[in-house]
Amino acid sequence: MEAEGAKWTRTEKAADGFFQRSPFNFFRSQIPKKKPSAEKGGCEQYQGSDHEESKEESGKGSRGHKMNDSCLETQMAEQIFPAPDSMLCPQRVQNFLGKLGKQPSSKVLDLNNCALSTTDIMDLVAIIHLLPSLEEIDLSWNDLIGGTLKSLTLPFKCLQELKVLRLNNCRLTAMDLSFLGEALEVIPYLETLDLSWNNNIGGKLFLLIQNIPKDHKLKTLKVMDCSLTSEDGESLAQQLYKIHSLEVLDLSINKKIGYGLESIAQELKHVSGLKVLNLNRCGLKLDGFKHLASALQHLMELRELDLSCNKEIGGGFKYLAAHLAELKNLEILNLHQCCITEEDMTVLTQKYLWLSRCCWTTNPLISECSLAMFACDVSWSPTISRGPHVYYNAAVLSFDLFAAHIIPLLSSLQDLDLSLNKSIGKSSDHLLSRLRFLPKLKSVLLGNCSLQHNSFASLADAALHLPELELLDLSWNKCVGGNLKLILKALNLGAEIKVLRLSSCSLVDEDLGGLGLVIQAGHLAQLQELDLSYNNQISDQGWAVFYQDIVGLEQLSELDVSRRPSSRGNCGEWLGKLLAALLKLPRFTELGLQGWVLSEVQQKQLEHFNRDNERNVRFDVWYGA
Repeated sequence: MEAEGAKWTRTEKAADGFFQRSPFNFFRSQIPKKKPSAEKGGCEQYQGSDHEESKEESGKGSRGHKMNDSCLETQMAEQIFPAPDSMLCPQRVQNFLGKLGKQPSSKVLDLNNCALSTTDIMDLVAIIHLLPSLEEIDLSWNDLIGGTLKSLTLPFKCLQELKVLRLNNCRLTAMDLSFLGEALEVIPYLETLDLSWNNNIGGKLFLLIQNIPKDHKLKTLKVMDCSLTSEDGESLAQQLYKIHSLEVLDLSINKKIGYGLESIAQELKHVSGLKVLNLNRCGLKLDGFKHLASALQHLMELRELDLSCNKEIGGGFKYLAAHLAELKNLEILNLHQCCITEEDMTVLTQKYLWLSRCCWTTNPLISECSLAMFACDVSWSPTISRGPHVYYNAAVLSFDLFAAHIIPLLSSLQDLDLSLNKSIGKSSDHLLSRLRFLPKLKSVLLGNCSLQHNSFASLADAALHLPELELLDLSWNKCVGGNLKLILKALNLGAEIKVLRLSSCSLVDEDLGGLGLVIQAGHLAQLQELDLSYNNQISDQGWAVFYQDIVGLEQLSELDVSRRPSSRGNCGEWLGKLLAALLKLPRFTELGLQGWVLSEVQQKQLEHFNRDNERNVRFDVWYGA
């Protein structure tokens, strides 16, 4: 007869329709009902540690945290730990990890995507305490972890050095969140908690957040694509004051959190050391955007700001501009697909005035004079607050005046993504011309921005002043076709360029010819990735000539010359020249040929290429008729 403690629990339903058995209950069923002898000690810990938890300390297992059945469950869990007469602890750890194809490490336990079974999880619970020096645990992409954190978190009190815990896509449940939250009280040095891609978290985040101890050392919190709701946003906002050491907050791909971001923005002042804020595709509303813009004045350490794919903030950049200019340390700005308007572009390029070391007066005559001075680019308020004093109809007697455009003030900016904002093309020449003042720029993405000839020419001129540029994406801008020579002037000096994307740019033979000349001159010696796909106007002759030139790209690893799926074409004789050129490119690994119809002979050329030349090139090709 099955032991009383071994009954099936009704917590989670397995895929086959049967209820899963709780690993903790399984352990409980194996524990003798009589208490173990006091003489029995714990197993020697992995890596030869002398530390042994005394029976008196074991009885205090609930001190400092609140596990659900704390004392009883902790004592039962401790009885599961190996006795001295069992196999050596290091060997036990080695056997468990060896079964999963992993090498043992005293610092890192990486079981990411190991298809852990229920038995594996039970074995894992039994060995965690044998690795007291663990600094990182990754159990991501293991479906059966969900519903087992009650037993998994019991030994966490032994892991006083744990800094990183990743549980991505583990099908975590509400109970898991609760137990994990309680476990945070006994992991004092945890710095990174990543719960991304757990869809069941939505609406239940408070179960975790409410248990975070005040002044916790957490630096990174990631809950990407977890179906978070506005209520989750409210819960997180209420607890931000507890984790003032937070440096990375990633709430991306949570479309329903929208209105909750307003509350979060208002509380960001508690995490003034924040360096990364990722709100990609979060349903950010205009009101939330206003509060977020205001919050930036407290985030002087911000390095990365991602507001991409929030279409409702278009037209609201007037709230952001002045505060954005203060982010002197900002390195990454992602405004991809934000429905940026012409008015927004004007705001981002207009001048603002800053005053310092001011002397105030309330003389009405001087005030009138000063009002005239401030009529350009800034608004004047007749009421000025300075410390505890308020000056009505105040004016400035002496001041240091500083005027500048917003974009050039971001002097640390390295990555700028404005792609998929189609209104940019109508007025982007002003913005793009001012990129010259950002000498640290390494990545500029302007794909599908409806660039016009003037804006493209402005970008080309600015690129001459970007010596560190490594990635340039101009895909889906038709104005590039026939005008590539404009940007090629900048590439003549751009020895650092590593990625060049010109997909669907209406390129013609002349453009490829000019690109070939630049390659021959050695100005693209560092190029690693070249995307020329969906440029169907190029003739077979144009391709053939170009492929003879690419041998100068010794660092090239990826080349895409695919055609549009809807306009398949026969592959010309240039394929032979292309394959001959690839033999001279030692780092080459991937060739995109989608949309080209290959003859039987050409198919065999590709099939035998790797075997005959001892290479490992991936050919992305469609073998249709």
